Amino acid sequence: MSKTIFNKSTFQSKTLQNSNNIDIGSSNVTNFTAINATITNLTNSELQTATSNIATKEPLINVNNRLNATLIGANGDVTNTEYGFLSAVTSSIQSQIDAKEPIIDSNNRLNANVIGGGAVSNGEFNRLNGTTSNIQTQLNQKQTELDEHDTLDAGFIGAANVNNTEYGFLDGVTSSIQSQIDAKEDIIDSDNRLNANLIGSNGNVSNTEYGFLDGVTSSIQTQIDAKEDIIDSDNRLNANLIGSNGNVSNTEYGFLNGVTSGIQGQLTTLQNATTGLSYASPTTSLSQSLIIESSADPQLLITRSNAGDSSLEIRSKRNNNAGRIVSLDFQNSDAQLASPIGNLGSIVGRVTNTATNVGGLEIVNYADNSTPSTALLMTHNGNFSLGTGVSFQDDYNLSVGGAVNVGNFFHIPHMQIFNFDKSRVEAATWGNGSKQPTLTSDRTSGVAFCTHLNGVITFSSAGSYKIKASGNLQNVNYNDRLTFAIYLATFDSSNDPVSPDYFQNEDFNFFSWLSVGNNTTNAQGTTYFEDILYIPASTVAGEVKSIQIRNKLDTDSRAFDNTLAQSNLNCYLHIQITKLTDQNIFSV
Repeated sequence: MSKTIFNKSTFQSKTLQNSNNIDIGSSNVTNFTAINATITNLTNSELQTATSNIATKEPLINVNNRLNATLIGANGDVTNTEYGFLSAVTSSIQSQIDAKEPIIDSNNRLNANVIGGGAVSNGEFNRLNGTTSNIQTQLNQKQTELDEHDTLDAGFIGAANVNNTEYGFLDGVTSSIQSQIDAKEDIIDSDNRLNANLIGSNGNVSNTEYGFLDGVTSSIQTQIDAKEDIIDSDNRLNANLIGSNGNVSNTEYGFLNGVTSGIQGQLTTLQNATTGLSYASPTTSLSQSLIIESSADPQLLITRSNAGDSSLEIRSKRNNNAGRIVSLDFQNSDAQLASPIGNLGSIVGRVTNTATNVGGLEIVNYADNSTPSTALLMTHNGNFSLGTGVSFQDDYNLSVGGAVNVGNFFHIPHMQIFNFDKSRVEAATWGNGSKQPTLTSDRTSGVAFCTHLNGVITFSSAGSYKIKASGNLQNVNYNDRLTFAIYLATFDSSNDPVSPDYFQNEDFNFFSWLSVGNNTTNAQGTTYFEDILYIPASTVAGEVKSIQIRNKLDTDSRAFDNTLAQSNLNCYLHIQITKLTDQNIFSV
């Protein structure tokens, strides 16, 4: 089928063909679709009417395009909110309203029996007036019914200041409690005491007599029965029955005879006079200063009760202190002087080595009776320093600073003397450094310090020594002139020579020579030398430990390289060694 559709103002001329779609065109309406629609006998006027009414219609109403409630009804006076109240209505609204009670107010009150199960009357409901909180909660806080099984706690009665025990005291009361109280005595205490004559059956004990009970701790009659009969000169009490333990005998008790005042007072006076005095056998200790003041001599005597030595100790307590830490001071008191106390001198103990607590003594003088000066020192080794200041020294037994007037002072030197066989010589040959090995005698004064063996003198202590050597020479069998020399040679502890020897040594006087004639003319003479040698304490190689006196001779020149047989000469060799000091005097 084919039909031409047109409209002057709205549609363009279109052709409807045998199809389910009507293509209206694209000028004003596009994609106009008629689905399963059959258009029959449609005239132009009908189509124009239909298309003109479309503009006056509401768009499609759905969830995306809801109709406003004000557009419903005759006057549109229902708003969307009011219209929304219809939600959940399940039946006719008017019927439901008609079934409701009119407004309940003071003019139209609700009867209580229509509330709940209808078991509460208006009168019973009125009893709720005045309720301020949950009724059940208040009921739960109330006491259950009281009976013999469920009693009320006395603390809930009145002001709640009576407990059950106190309330129970009412049991047995037969009349007014207040009346009974009024008939009783006021409280008896220190302010309201009961008179003693109101006690007992006849009131014959006075307050004074009753007061004698004060201090009683057990049955009076029992105590009386346990007491001693009257004590007098005919019935004396044994002293061992006095006090808590009976440890005082009658004899000891008798010592109280003659006591004129309180013993404790006298003991306290004595204790005050000896405060700090304690006794623990065999020592009595005093923790305070002690002043002995007496006109009798001596004021202090230290002696023994039996045979033996006595001693007086003065002990200081100073840690790591090397000063004058203990002293014995000698003073004089002259009351006529402005400064009555004058120091005369002191003996002072001083620590010199705080690590070992070793020290010495110092004699102190006071030139102006107050300023101390050191007069004499003694070290722990027993070495003295006189007038040398405050420093200790152990270099000498006595070190004196200043002049010394010795008067008749007599000094015994440490000295050893050796005399050798005149005709005996090493290898039976004189000269070329030989020595005389055999002693004929030796002497010692003071302390020995060396020994002899085979012409070798070995020292046993270090020190500075004066060595004197002399040789008295005789030409016995050699019939010509000669020059004979003696000199000092030194050796270490291994008997190795210490270089150089002293022959013709210009720095020391340890050699000498003489010339003699033949065995008949000028056949004798004396050679002599003397000097000082220091012997060290060490025994290492190269340090002098022993000495020898050796000889050389010359018969034809000055070379001293000749020798003679032992039988040609005699030499009376004499050696004198004196120890001057333990120190090296050349280094002091």
